[in-house]
Amino acid sequence: HAAIAELRNENRLARLQQKAEAAGIDTTDLTLDEIKAKFRDAMVEKNRGKGLGRGL
Repeated sequence: HAAIAELRNENRLARLQQKAEAAGIDTTDLTLDEIKAKFRDAMVEKNRGKGLGRGL
């Protein structure tokens, strides 16, 4: 099952990279966790002032 998990992670990473790049984040040489963090920060920034992102 390790191979399946590995594939799943690669798919997740690829999707996350696409989302991040669509949000204008450069994902070159970033780990999955680094991309997640930047993406989360970008979403919080984007949602600030819309009443969303409170408590983050």
